[in-house]
Formats: sequence, structure tokens, C-alpha cells
Amino acid sequence: MCSGNQAQDDLLGSKALDQNSEAFTRRIVALLVEIEECMHELEEALAGLEEVIALINKINCFFGAILVVLCLFKLLKSVELL
Repeated sequence: MCSGNQAQDDLLGSKALDQNSEAFTRRIVALLVEIEECMHELEEALAGLEEVIALINKINCFFGAILVVLCLFKLLKSVELL
């Protein structure tokens, strides 16, 4: 009779482990989906950041070109004075 109870306890324990395992698997899958969504958001943010950096580089080149032109005018002016 004890072995019957032991078998029933083992079966109940096995079912509980299976339920815990299924819950754990569902939780892991949910976390993986959440991580994938976060990675997608990060990729979008990175693309936006790359656009901002490209714009800053264009602005930098524009002002750099203006500075070069101003320096050339200053140089031409100083050469004319000699």
C-alpha cells in the first residue's frame, strides 16, 4: 500500500514538475519575445542616431567650408597689402 502512495506521490510530483517546466518554458519564450522587441527598438533608435550624426557632419562640413573661405579671403587681403 505504501508503494501505491509513493507511486501516486511520484506521479503528482511529476505532473507538478511538468507544469512548472511548462510555465518556465512559457516565461522564457515571453522573455525572448520581449528581448527581441527591445532589440528592434534599439535598432530603430540607432538608425535615428545615425541620421542625427549624418546631419551634424553635414552642418560641420558647411561651417568648415565657410571657415576655409573666410581664411582664404583673409589670406588674399593680407597678400594684397604687401
